[in-house]
Amino acid sequence: MENAQLLTAEQGPLVLFQLHGRGTLKLCQEFSLYCDGMLARDDVKSVMLDLANCSGMDSTFMGILVKIGIRAKGRLALLVVNANSKHRDLLDGVGVSRVWKYINTPVPNLTWATLATATAGSVKDMAGKSQIILEAHRALMAIDPANIPKFQNVVDMIANETNSNPINME
Repeated sequence: MENAQLLTAEQGPLVLFQLHGRGTLKLCQEFSLYCDGMLARDDVKSVMLDLANCSGMDSTFMGILVKIGIRAKGRLALLVVNANSKHRDLLDGVGVSRVWKYINTPVPNLTWATLATATAGSVKDMAGKSQIILEAHRALMAIDPANIPKFQNVVDMIANETNSNPINME
């Protein structure tokens, strides 16, 4: 199994995420918590996601991107750099590209003064994991009605397991 990493760096009003490997549930709890704090700050004006070293993303990871986009709407510039056609197909397919914009020119060899790991190890808290998955998939369903049949069963199952209220978006 591939060892994925999500790195982050901040420089002034810009936050950069670099995804190395596959963006999956294993990264999502820490990613979501970091983004909650980032979105609560007034000094952040733009966020970039570098996919140069990304091998893929699951629906939970993309749901977190949608959640960020919905919460940041009109307040932050959200940009995806170094997205190949596979990345674009994934992001376009679930509506992420409705709230994140692509930079079409490749941006090779990014360098930063500060670079820290946004996640360390796998997520151990199952309840936290379930809530992250639920929020991410609800965001995917909210951004595009075409996602409802794709993810309604996941939302219902997790909502039932966690005694959360299932939301039928049809």
